[in-house]
Amino acid sequence: PDPQSNITKPHQCLKILYEDIGDSRVRFWDILLLVPNVAFFIFLMWKLPSARAKIRLTSSPIFITFYLLVFVVAAVGITRAIVSMTVSASSAATIIDKVLWEITRFFLLAIELSVVILGLAFG
Repeated sequence: PDPQSNITKPHQCLKILYEDIGDSRVRFWDILLLVPNVAFFIFLMWKLPSARAKIRLTSSPIFITFYLLVFVVAAVGITRAIVSMTVSASSAATIIDKVLWEITRFFLLAIELSVVILGLAFG
């Protein structure tokens, strides 16, 4: 096999990252990320009244922090997908997309750290 062939022609599995849906300039990958994020955000909103009641009963900073961070991650994931779909034609879209991915990764790390640190601190 020619080692240069993968540079000019991406593998079949990578096409999902770069292929557009018809002529819409919306990538399959953006839709595959948007749908679960929206479904999860709707689930969070649906469970918000019961979650607020549980948080009020326990008054634990662990649950408050965790729930807020999960909300932020879902909102940033939706925002990243929408921004990526709307401005995919420009070069600024790549920078914005990378920044939003880094924000998402930061909040996911913050969730992990808050669970560990607050769990150890408050038992």
